[in-house]
Amino acid sequence: MIDACSLINLHKGGVLDAVLKLEAHEFFVGAFVEEESGPFLQPYYERGLLTKLSDQKVSSSAFSEILSRYDLGFGETECILFAVMDNISVCSDDLKARKAARSELGEGRVIGTLFLLRECVKSQVMTPGDARGAYEQMRTKGAFLPDLQDGYFDIEPADPRATSRRGT
Repeated sequence: MIDACSLINLHKGGVLDAVLKLEAHEFFVGAFVEEESGPFLQPYYERGLLTKLSDQKVSSSAFSEILSRYDLGFGETECILFAVMDNISVCSDDLKARKAARSELGEGRVIGTLFLLRECVKSQVMTPGDARGAYEQMRTKGAFLPDLQDGYFDIEPADPRATSRRGT
């Protein structure tokens, strides 16, 4: 599950297309995230790079419980619920949502856009310079992302034979 904050940051960074093409990940959104993100998602649905999950399987009582427990927005709440139900990961750049997701899912199932940019470098979808440029563009356009250490994106590419699909 990817939340609106991450989608918008990646879109503003000009790298949403590259990230959604990562073969080792699948990307899902719900109705609230779609509404919060805006119309730029439609081409990604049409190309099969983004999948919308049906909110009919989310119970209103479970939604209300998570919403009140963590005082999150509807999109973040929806992401956590789908991740719990479908045993998938959550991608969020919202600090409060990440803390709530870690509480519900565990540390290993919560990621952010910086992780996805590193995955792009590992998969040779972009260079370390491209990833750094996207990060800087996101911050320039208002993304609240942490400061990075020099060399954060200087990593070894992954072995292309060792790919596995993981829900995000």
